[in-house]
Amino acid sequence: MEVTDLAINRLGELRRSAGLTQQELAFKANLSISTVAKVEQGKTAPALDTARAIAAALGVTIDEIWAANTPQDPEPAAVR
Repeated sequence: MEVTDLAINRLGELRRSAGLTQQELAFKANLSISTVAKVEQGKTAPALDTARAIAAALGVTIDEIWAANTPQDPEPAAVR
């Protein structure tokens, strides 16, 4: 899973809007503080289990954090 700047910003935004510190998110997700910090700072891409744990702790889906920030395929060109 590629970590984009938009996803990094979104993760931090969701965490802050939930009123959580990185430490509190780590506790809720049963992860180390270091893991949460590295993912949020874009220093590492989360494994699927880690992404699921973070999303669950925030009460959102993985897509709301990561997939919603990936570029969409452009509209297909009209066939002539």
